[in-house]
Amino acid sequence: MLQEESFNTSKCDVFNTGIIGANKYWLDQLDYFNEFDKTLKLMKYLITEKHSMYPKYIQNMCKF
Repeated sequence: MLQEESFNTSKCDVFNTGIIGANKYWLDQLDYFNEFDKTLKLMKYLITEKHSMYPKYIQNMCKF
């Protein structure tokens, strides 16, 4: 997702989009759910695109 949105990922050793143990305060600070529909649309595109990084079995599990 970072690469698709043209963020510089050259210094990123690990990519992790999970949020664990967050409460309302920290979710508000992260603004994680701002434009969440846009995020879901990007995730759908990345899963279903012709040259997706996701293996076929993952693509087949995601019926949009």
